[in-house]
Amino acid sequence: MTPPVRGDILIVGARPAGISAALFLLARAPHPADRLTVVDGPTFPREKPCASAIGARAGRRLATLGLRVDVPSVAVHGLALTYSGGAVQRREGGIGRVVRRLEFDEELLRLARARGVRVEVGVHVNALHPDAHCITVETSAGPRHVDVVLGADSVGSVVRRALGFPRGSLHAQAVEVKNAPTATDDRALRRHLSPGATR
Repeated sequence: MTPPVRGDILIVGARPAGISAALFLLARAPHPADRLTVVDGPTFPREKPCASAIGARAGRRLATLGLRVDVPSVAVHGLALTYSGGAVQRREGGIGRVVRRLEFDEELLRLARARGVRVEVGVHVNALHPDAHCITVETSAGPRHVDVVLGADSVGSVVRRALGFPRGSLHAQAVEVKNAPTATDDRALRRHLSPGATR
């Protein structure tokens, strides 16, 4: 029987949340390569049709580590949110950019590996068993004994469920992104996003 893999920190999820956590952990308190591991079930590259807007703050934070995720993108200069209580509109430069997650996630992963972050894809987490000494994580690649598990595996988190927390009742909804005003936009929004438009 193969002995369990030992390590200090296991991050579940190799999308931007998990990879960024690993990068900042290593920058703040460098660990030997065998003490921090990121695992994820699916392999890369992989498409993700939502969450493709990256806020400018995220780019600034990665820049403090000397990193830039250089992939094709479209700058965001206007933002409008309509909800049951009204609407919020904002137009200014530097809000963020829209990317293809297929490209962004793979490039961020590449940068992290170049910094020494150990990432294992194709590894599914099945269960967690915490005790007084460590957390035993049952994975498709065998058990692991770790001191800390960080769940960065999206809204349907396996880590969250394995620890007995209830599934969240609130979920983010899709946000429509347009590069230019269209005839179906609210008139006030068209004026806001295109100041020279006909009233």
